[in-house]
Amino acid sequence: RFRAVQTPFSLRPRGIDFRTLDRLGAVNRSAVTAASRRAETFWSIMSRFGLRIGLLRWWGTYPAAAINGFVISEFFHRQMRERFDPPLPHLTYPEELTARLRSHAVLPEDIETAALEPFVDSSVDIPGDTVPWQTELRRALADDMTYHNIGTLLRNEERPDVYAIYFFGLDA
Repeated sequence: RFRAVQTPFSLRPRGIDFRTLDRLGAVNRSAVTAASRRAETFWSIMSRFGLRIGLLRWWGTYPAAAINGFVISEFFHRQMRERFDPPLPHLTYPEELTARLRSHAVLPEDIETAALEPFVDSSVDIPGDTVPWQTELRRALADDMTYHNIGTLLRNEERPDVYAIYFFGLDA
């Protein structure tokens, strides 16, 4: 069986946002890993049928498991940004991709202020807004750009039959 989660409507017009859900204790802050899955993944099914898979930043891909193709787990960018010591193992499959792709990571400090302007109108002051938009947006853009850079490189090299990449943006 294939499992997918989609949000059929937005809660924001109803006055409910991530911070509200978090205050109510309705947000599960535990990491989604391969151990969280209760069904076989679409990538393992397709891989088993001989299709070459290219999978980047998909939920539940850590630790990256062997497939017919490549996996860059959703924790790759965090290792690059936060430099965990000791480093997280199994960020990619094949494992040697981690060292090879390290130089393609984009860090928040690499994002220039001009790149933020299409997303946030800093000329407007919103009373009571305490969200550090520039910091959050830099982080989100850096993370998504990391997977875009790596995905473009590997897709051109490997030519997978199935290619899936998840861009979080400011997804909570």
